[in-house]
Amino acid sequence: MNTLEAALKYALRGWRVVPIMPGDKRPALNAWQDLATTNAETITQWFSQQYAGHGVGIATGESSGIWVLDVDDRDSLHDLEATHGKLPQTLTSITGSGGEHQVYRWPADGRTIRNSASGILPGLDVRGEGGQIVAPPTVHPNGRPYEWEFEEVLAYAPEWLLDLVCESDVLEPPRSKLRTVSASDRPGDLWAAATDWAEILGARGWQLHHVDRQGERHWTRPGKELRDGTSATTGYTPADTMKVFTSSVPQLKTEETYSKLGFLAAMDHGGDFSAAAQALADQGWSRPPERQPEVEVERQALSDAQPLPVWPVDALPAWMRDQVDAAADRLQVPVDLLAQLGIGALASVCMGHATVEFATWSENLNLYLYCSMHSGAGKSPAEKAMVSPLRKWEQGRRQDRAEDHAMECAIWKTTQAKKKKWDESVAMGSKQQDDPEWRELVLKAAEPRPMPFRLTVDDTTPERLVQLLGMHKNLALISTEAGLLDMVGGQGRSGSSVNIDVYLKAWSGETIQRDRKGGDDGPESTIVENALLSVVLTVQPSVIMKYQTSNVELSGRGFFARFMPSVPASLVGTRTFGSAVVPGVEAETYSTRLTALADTLASATGLVLRPDPEAAQMFYSWCEEMEAELVPGRRLATLHDASSTIRSCTMRVAALLSLADSEWKTISAEVMGRALQIGDYWTEHAVSVAGGSEDVDSRHAEEMARVIIEFARKHGTLDLTPREVYLSRRRGLGLRSVEELVPGFERLAARGWLTFTEGSLEEIGINRARVRARLDPLTLDSLTESGEPTTASVLTRAKIRYPKERISSSSSSLGVDAPSEPINGFLRALTETEPEDSDGETFAAELGF
Repeated sequence: MNTLEAALKYALRGWRVVPIMPGDKRPALNAWQDLATTNAETITQWFSQQYAGHGVGIATGESSGIWVLDVDDRDSLHDLEATHGKLPQTLTSITGSGGEHQVYRWPADGRTIRNSASGILPGLDVRGEGGQIVAPPTVHPNGRPYEWEFEEVLAYAPEWLLDLVCESDVLEPPRSKLRTVSASDRPGDLWAAATDWAEILGARGWQLHHVDRQGERHWTRPGKELRDGTSATTGYTPADTMKVFTSSVPQLKTEETYSKLGFLAAMDHGGDFSAAAQALADQGWSRPPERQPEVEVERQALSDAQPLPVWPVDALPAWMRDQVDAAADRLQVPVDLLAQLGIGALASVCMGHATVEFATWSENLNLYLYCSMHSGAGKSPAEKAMVSPLRKWEQGRRQDRAEDHAMECAIWKTTQAKKKKWDESVAMGSKQQDDPEWRELVLKAAEPRPMPFRLTVDDTTPERLVQLLGMHKNLALISTEAGLLDMVGGQGRSGSSVNIDVYLKAWSGETIQRDRKGGDDGPESTIVENALLSVVLTVQPSVIMKYQTSNVELSGRGFFARFMPSVPASLVGTRTFGSAVVPGVEAETYSTRLTALADTLASATGLVLRPDPEAAQMFYSWCEEMEAELVPGRRLATLHDASSTIRSCTMRVAALLSLADSEWKTISAEVMGRALQIGDYWTEHAVSVAGGSEDVDSRHAEEMARVIIEFARKHGTLDLTPREVYLSRRRGLGLRSVEELVPGFERLAARGWLTFTEGSLEEIGINRARVRARLDPLTLDSLTESGEPTTASVLTRAKIRYPKERISSSSSSLGVDAPSEPINGFLRALTETEPEDSDGETFAAELGF
């Protein structure tokens, strides 16, 4: 494998690569931390043209998802393992000097790993955030190449090793309380409120570089040219703080966050906040010492959100409905989660074998679905209950075709060998290229290598997905992780454009074309026609919020509009133990019916289902009712982009329900009524999710507020610090910084649930700032064990059922008593709490699933 091939391979794994100077171990790019990339075109240009003959390096850190233990002294490694335990086998390369690069996955709990030289033991270095390693097949300055010793597993580091290499976060010791001072009384606060960062930094020679899409301002330090990049940002948190990247300003620390007062203290007063505040007071930034009586904030509810409807399970075919109900009781998870997975499994076996058509409508039967729930809420055992029959069927079909596949491969290999021998004969002049036999051989040799049967995939890149669709035509991507969204949503940050074309086109069966520069044979082009993809994801609410509200590419091009959402209330905190039961006859019936349908459709193509006249009229009326609500100011206005896909998916699910009932031609009015109930459900949940940026901010604020309250309840205290809450919940909720709690503290303070006894909201996350708060004593009394108000009916799973007869077309298609304002029930899913420091499906493991 040459350097270019290796670099492209690393990039496919999500590792950012960079060219390495020949005969050296340093990157060839000055700003390599910013320029390292996974973009295939850039990499190809580097290693085939501009940096041909260079080595390849891999940038370590969170953006690549890896860190490295650099072993130069094996005796130190032996001592380390003798003290703490043996390290797991993981991806390892042998360096040119005979050392090792042990590659580990980036910590999943939000901790940060920095570079350090012999920070553990002599001869054991760490390559983390901002670091890089030289990778195979680069040649070491001594002439020896780097080589992979073990490539099969990329492991997580054990906890004890992470404790040694990660930045430590230690709870602050108890402190004596200071006099409570309102933020408006402080010289620093008065000055900060009246002075913009542009005035503060401009006076010291800093230059504004640019303003990004999130509104953060990027600055270049004095003495550095604008073309050389940025040195800090302002607007980093809601408190408008400064995040420093440069190490060239002696008074400021790299990767530290500063308030305006903190910046002034660091620059002019040696970090002394009191001295900085006194200097401002001497300049007139102060108010008379007399304090105005504090106005008591009337205690208000944290949220006015109404609960979203529960999945209309009665709309499912009986053999699936029974499994959903029984599994929901057995696993103690919402029926919504199981129903979304069940419909996704049904779409996976039906897509590509049938379509639904009438009038101008023509729809394939694949679906994109997601269910948004926190970790620890039972996603994995639910996926097993509803999808394992599909995976077992796939495995069985692959085994049934094993002999045929072996023969196909043998014929293909024989053809390749014949083609090679013929080419050699042509080169020697013993055969001619215009021979008809040669033409026939060329065409057969150009056929792709036969592949074993495959239906499901879990984690794959967009580029690989194009290849798989070309091989298999119909695929189902079913995952309980956020890999797909992290991949398509995160590419823009690693230097390449977001590649979502395959997901957009495979939803509707459009032609997919991928072009590459290719190798010696010239450009390569992959064309995939009539391929379909079904996607079923169960992901955390924070992931949906992160990408649906902030990634312009994903939302603007209709990526999320294709997904039918489900955001049920979590049951964490209300479940019971000790009463686990094994799956009953309903599980066997579900598996039998699903696999029987898959067997029947496996050899069928071209089935066309059409609604009968009554069913068609029901669907038209439903569409017209939705259309009337899409105008600006009406209830469904936020679904302007998603309404067409909701209609399409509702028609698709009508056909799926018919096939599940063994009806191959006609969609009846009864089936259409059931499908419209499901369409109503998706509509309400889509309204909740698409509430707009202000609604998203509100949902996040309430989620963080409940996290703070739950911390206090579990620890039996009313007094707390933001840092204590952050350290307690960062793993379970994936918090990356204490600043993410700011909206929660702001919500609690604004609604009378909390007061600050030391410091202020604006100082949360500021280096060396002391912030402490106290909750209203009524806060804990008014909450149940699950963190919900006692009046909320969330302690038991209400099995809400839709009427079996569809409401008349003159009523609202979304319910007779539908509220007039959008329902932000997404909050319900976001704000349910989970066990502290939950690492996953622990509850399901205790039940034996």
